[in-house]
Amino acid sequence: MGNDFLYSTDRIGVMDMNTKFIILMTALISGQAIADSYKCKKPDGSFQYQQIPCANGEVIVIPDPPPHSLSSNDGLREGERALLDQANYRIEAEKGNVVPGMPEKYVLQAWGSPTKVNQTLNDSGASEQWVYSFKKKSRYGRVLSERTAYVYLENGVVTSIQQDSP
Repeated sequence: MGNDFLYSTDRIGVMDMNTKFIILMTALISGQAIADSYKCKKPDGSFQYQQIPCANGEVIVIPDPPPHSLSSNDGLREGERALLDQANYRIEAEKGNVVPGMPEKYVLQAWGSPTKVNQTLNDSGASEQWVYSFKKKSRYGRVLSERTAYVYLENGVVTSIQQDSP
């Protein structure tokens, strides 16, 4: 039984790496597809598309896709970036971690429901402070240690985390 659990955990890790590899390869392949392309006129009047400048010097450059279709720093499209971010947030939540940028559903998965929620409404939307009180108890129920953590969210997304020192 114990080995089955370890095997399951290992398989999850392998699937996560496979998913990341597939996303990365898709991004790299699609990155090559958007390299400069040239539309060259052939002697018979027809056109040929190629990735090197035209031999006769005539160049009709096919414009790059609009900048909003690609993430600014990693070459991934917005949808691919969102999928990768969601996978990373899920992995962090499964490890019991909360990180900035994480949607609230993963905070709930990582730490459960907060002890208290303080809410502020302003022009830009809703801001919340989720207060967590973690108590480490002995097997007899005596509190051995206690720490408090604050998770700050804007419109359902973590902006910062504050924790007591252990």
